[in-house]
Amino acid sequence: MLSSGTKYDHFDFVFGRRELLEEVNVSVPRGNKWAHDGRYDLAVDCFTQAIQYNPTEIKLFGNRAFCLEKMQEYEKALADAELCLNMSPGWIKGLFRKGRALAGLKRYEEAAHAFQGVLKLDASCAEAAQEMMRMQILQLMVSQRRPRTNQVKAANL
Repeated sequence: MLSSGTKYDHFDFVFGRRELLEEVNVSVPRGNKWAHDGRYDLAVDCFTQAIQYNPTEIKLFGNRAFCLEKMQEYEKALADAELCLNMSPGWIKGLFRKGRALAGLKRYEEAAHAFQGVLKLDASCAEAAQEMMRMQILQLMVSQRRPRTNQVKAANL
């Protein structure tokens, strides 16, 4: 029994839970449809609403992270991906979403590490292997743009 111990407390709890589930069951498919249609802003709204009713469902945070990454809101996407991983450290999609958000933030070394983690959990994930290679290339490109201190010193002599 709940707080006051009446039969109505249990009924209210069950009825409230049913309403919550109905809201999630409406918001999630709608969010998935908006994401599929490229309306990531509307999808984020739907997933945010569903998260309010079910804040422990990692897939909701993962879906929202995907949409935020597509909207180039990388800090928010990273926050959602990290929430996923805090709730379920071995969740491959959460780790992949983290890698994509870090890549968007141009934190290529950290992103490569995230994709490497995906590959440790699933060596057959071609998309993670592709992303890891892309991060390594971007790291090389960035390092080539930076002036090397020895070359700069030699040029000044």
